[in-house]
Amino acid sequence: MRESEQPFFGRTEHLSRVERALADARRGVGGTLVIKGEAGIGKTTLLNRVLASAGDLLVLHAAGVEPEAELPFAGLHLLLRRVEARFDDLVGDRAATLRCALGLRGRADAADGHSVNLAVLALLTALAAERPVVVAVDDAHWLDRPSVDALLFAARRVEGLPLAVLFTVRDGYAPALPTPGLPELRVVGLADTDADALLTAQAPELTAHERRQVLVEARGNPLALLELRRTRSDRAALTTLDTGPPLEGTLLAAFARRVADLPPTTRTVVLIAAADGAISTGTVLAAADRLGAGLDDLAAAEDAGLLAFDDSCLRFGHPLVRAAAYRSASLPDRIAAHRALAAVLTSPDDADRRAWQLAAAAT
Repeated sequence: MRESEQPFFGRTEHLSRVERALADARRGVGGTLVIKGEAGIGKTTLLNRVLASAGDLLVLHAAGVEPEAELPFAGLHLLLRRVEARFDDLVGDRAATLRCALGLRGRADAADGHSVNLAVLALLTALAAERPVVVAVDDAHWLDRPSVDALLFAARRVEGLPLAVLFTVRDGYAPALPTPGLPELRVVGLADTDADALLTAQAPELTAHERRQVLVEARGNPLALLELRRTRSDRAALTTLDTGPPLEGTLLAAFARRVADLPPTTRTVVLIAAADGAISTGTVLAAADRLGAGLDDLAAAEDAGLLAFDDSCLRFGHPLVRAAAYRSASLPDRIAAHRALAAVLTSPDDADRRAWQLAAAAT
């Protein structure tokens, strides 16, 4: 069953609010919405659910990734690469400015920030003149600063355009994405009845005692409900959750344990995917081959629900899976992953990404 067809408990009002932003874009009035909440609360699921029904819009979708937070314009590269052919429709030197920023021509760090801001706004305006556009950035708190500046510059100027801009931001990371004055949607924990319905649907085998413990400790957090139920066979874990780390740390630890249970070669592929900002299937597999892993090794991670993949890209089941896979790896393994990625990023268009991978391997 596709994600868009699965039950989505307790989020009717949130769905309506985000869908209204897309409806506004269709009507040509435009708008921006910043979706905020703690880790695992359902921001990514909410965003994906709405985008699944946005087939009539041009969807520019990307996710910020922690390993690339210091790489200038990495976020814009992920977001705009599919529309690079449209750069040449822009007047003046804006096409050259965008290609420079994205590392497609010259060095990204040589791009002038304000010129990039203007070029991004011009590109989005031109695209929206032909078809309503939705710009959707998940985990926007992990975007690099130049990409944040460019997207916020555009987001504050979409009124009157068939253009919607959606960000998701995790609680505690507000300084990374300053959004004063922009409309916000706060996603909070599920009501008790909705949390119980979700747990019943996903874990009917839990005993009444285990169910009560999971409901209390998850505090209405959907991801916590689904991950903590996996500890049902670990009675000690269930009885000590209330003295454990904050919820985000608990979830990271849970995902790290699941990654650790994978075969070694599968862990290698998952780590390389976590270290590759674009999560290109071809790039990941080429790098994995250099470390003795390959396509067959992805099956165990897919079976465990940690990621999915097709011929073009890999998708982690949740951003915290990616973070857990990267943070839990040993330093030598992370260095090896970055070096392997650098070795296969040989295209001139990937010069900046290769340089960053080499820099990451040296730190």
